[in-house]
Amino acid sequence: MTDISYKPGDKKAAICASCKHLVDTTFFQQTDGLLVAVCDDCGRVVGIAGETEPPELAIEFYEGEYLGDRPMLTRMFVVEGSCVPYDRPPYTVLEETRRILEQYGEKYASQELRDRPLTVFISKRRGEDYIPLGRLDVTVRDGVAHTSILVEGQPRYDAEPVSVEKGDDIVAVIVRVLRDG
Repeated sequence: MTDISYKPGDKKAAICASCKHLVDTTFFQQTDGLLVAVCDDCGRVVGIAGETEPPELAIEFYEGEYLGDRPMLTRMFVVEGSCVPYDRPPYTVLEETRRILEQYGEKYASQELRDRPLTVFISKRRGEDYIPLGRLDVTVRDGVAHTSILVEGQPRYDAEPVSVEKGDDIVAVIVRVLRDG
């Protein structure tokens, strides 16, 4: 078997799903570390170099309000994964988080979200290193989840409140916050 390695700037022909024919592509290194082939005609990603793997997101759920000291929080559970689009630019941190949690929620149940503070840390995992990317601070009052969102390099903002029904699990509510808030 032949070992083929690509580097940024290399050219390769590929079939573009958007253009619907064979096109020239150029390899680019994305900010998330992936080496991707981009259609020279339309600019869409048409493939990922085989030797690169997407770094995984680690989405950590903690009970309690984050006041600058993570060890003071109670860790509930962690969801890890990656989600890479092939026909559009890379997902934002929050888009990828939502998509991973949607997939998780289809297969697994998490704890019910109660009237208590919840902190969600989002990090990129590269090998043994975790790079912080964002945080969601969630408070439920009177059946409504209020969420403050902080993403690396952006100002903090408050998402639109979302309703929480009795029995709603944590992941389902966070997906709604990221989708609707």
